[in-house]
Amino acid sequence: MQRSYPKRDLFILVSYIKERGASEAIAERRADWIKDFLVSMGEEPKTIVYGGATVRLNPTGRDYSGATDSSVAIEFGPGCPNRCCKAKSE
Repeated sequence: MQRSYPKRDLFILVSYIKERGASEAIAERRADWIKDFLVSMGEEPKTIVYGGATVRLNPTGRDYSGATDSSVAIEFGPGCPNRCCKAKSE
């Protein structure tokens, strides 16, 4: 589907932090840097949103993933796969 519809409708940036507090501001600045990079690569600024910061450790003290305290996850949604949407964007 990504090959057929490479248009991206939305980017969601989520920063990982060790604990709540002062590091949240740093995490948001990191996400802003990623947003600036994506915009410089041609993405529309209005399609990039900051989803906030999340503590990277789960309640058992283990990592949810290989994320570090300085990681930013980028999730994106593909463009609409319906013919009507594809015709509008051409």
